[in-house]
Amino acid sequence: MKYRADIDGIRAIAVLAVVIYHAFPDILPGGFIGVDVFFVISGYLISGIIISEIKEDRFSILNFYDRRIRRIFPALFALVSAVMLMGWLTLIPVIEFRELSQSVSSVALFLSNMYFWYKTDYFSQAAELKPLLHTWSLAVEEQFYIIWPLFLAFLFRKTGKKGITAGILSFLLLSLAISLILTKADPSAAFYMAPSRFWELAAGGILAIGINKLPFPEKVRGASQILAFSGIILSFLFIDDQAIFPGFVAIIPVTCTMLLIRAGTDGQHFIRRLLSSKPFVMTGKISYSLYLWHWPLLAFARIYHPDHEVMAKPAILLFTFFISVLSWKYIETPFRKSKKTNSSGYKSLAFGGALIAVWTLFGLTGHRNWGYPSRLSGDLAEQSDYIKNSPHFVCNGLYKSQIGSGPASIALWGDSHAADLCPVMKQLTDLTGTGSMNYIQTSCLPLITQDGSSYRKGCNTSGSMSAILSNPQITTVILAGEWPAQEQQQTETILSAIRHTITTLTASGKHVIFIGDVPVYQTDITVCHLRSEMLRRFGLQIRCASGNLDKDQQITKQSRIRSLVQSLKTETKERIDYVDRIPYFCPENQCLSYHEGKPLYRDSNHLTIPGSLIVFSEIQALMNVKDQSRM
Repeated sequence: MKYRADIDGIRAIAVLAVVIYHAFPDILPGGFIGVDVFFVISGYLISGIIISEIKEDRFSILNFYDRRIRRIFPALFALVSAVMLMGWLTLIPVIEFRELSQSVSSVALFLSNMYFWYKTDYFSQAAELKPLLHTWSLAVEEQFYIIWPLFLAFLFRKTGKKGITAGILSFLLLSLAISLILTKADPSAAFYMAPSRFWELAAGGILAIGINKLPFPEKVRGASQILAFSGIILSFLFIDDQAIFPGFVAIIPVTCTMLLIRAGTDGQHFIRRLLSSKPFVMTGKISYSLYLWHWPLLAFARIYHPDHEVMAKPAILLFTFFISVLSWKYIETPFRKSKKTNSSGYKSLAFGGALIAVWTLFGLTGHRNWGYPSRLSGDLAEQSDYIKNSPHFVCNGLYKSQIGSGPASIALWGDSHAADLCPVMKQLTDLTGTGSMNYIQTSCLPLITQDGSSYRKGCNTSGSMSAILSNPQITTVILAGEWPAQEQQQTETILSAIRHTITTLTASGKHVIFIGDVPVYQTDITVCHLRSEMLRRFGLQIRCASGNLDKDQQITKQSRIRSLVQSLKTETKERIDYVDRIPYFCPENQCLSYHEGKPLYRDSNHLTIPGSLIVFSEIQALMNVKDQSRM
């Protein structure tokens, strides 16, 4: 296929849109659509090459993958190596480096779109801290190119030149239908999953085989280029992360990209000259490396300096351009233009297979070994273990699991904040010789509504209530959860549900212990402290954002729910107790994240085992459980 400088220019506006969006999303809220522009360009160029070779009867699947490996692998795995080195030196083993290892395996296998779909929403704040998140689009492309050349070769042999356009169009429409349906049912899956994105690459294929051959009057070329270019830029400016995307919305930038490519085939109109200018062409040439490097650098900046990340962004972007030029010149270009021999295809396959095997194995080993905690020593290793050994593991499962071998006399009911109390249940059952039944569902507060149904859709809290009420051996019910901390969230609806849940339990003779929530930080406070100590080795210092919480503010946040529970005890004269954890975590004006050198938190709001056990003595006293070993 003949080289077109203006297509490198289109690549430039696509990659610049993505980079600007990731660095300054308020400036270009739809910059993420640059990926969709890339998909169309890729589909157009690669399909054109494949179709040309098929028509000339010189297509070879081995040669095709030889080109793909030499184009994609060297720069990608150089980037992965650099990210892993940075992670090895600075990321916390149990959480961050373990997750990075998992993502490396998914990148190596070109399954990172599935991995990140499972792990995080692309537009969430948590996604900003994942250095390899952006590789999801490479995974979509490579999954497409596993089947696309075989599909085109099959079409050509079975239907000839006449049927190939209809076949590509049918493929496009099927993928588009999947995208529209999936966007409505599960937008995150539609965003990441290859079947809902294939139509964008196939659109480039249609351009290469069909539309590109149709007459295009010279007098409308200029206007078409202006219209298409404007449509792409307006998409970057006015489509944002609140749009239902991809879906129907994605048709706009995809169609505009197709029109811009088609209208720019000939002539010297203004837009074509602009896109063919040296700055745009050069940026287009380094676009792959620019895309690879910009996101990890931004992600590590957010990890290391969350307070100063905005100020550092201009310097980061300048460095990104510098390292991208080096990557393009010394990694991409030599491999892509290396001398081709009869055996080069097999060598490329061997080279690609070796890289995939090495990084997959390294990633899986990092996952299995909890992020290589042996990298740490002394206090850092001990603190890392506290994060690793989650209180949840003590429960032997969550929903309808039991702690202790005796008959269950206690029920622990709530969400993941209730699961943090599993070590307390273990010590109680050890003392009493009885058991504890756990009714724990993530994000499900232990509440029912006035009519007895579950408080939240997707939560089986009504089933948990029925199980507890029908078991006469359960005499004590411990309610715990991430109770709403903001006054506007503490609506009459939730207060009514708390009242109804407690009175329903006490009416059946149950002793209710209501556990107030812990102070909640804005960051993973223990992880931040660990990282601070790790970076100190390199002479770097970071301040953990929101590391101090005010005691009075924490008391105020929970006052309405606390007052409700305490008033119920006075009104009903039933056995209702409220355990206030604020005095334990905030013994003075400021709240603690460490106690006696041990971390109390695993992240911003979940506890370590020492954090869990901080209220054990009070719960033990409320249940009148005596320590038999001291008698």
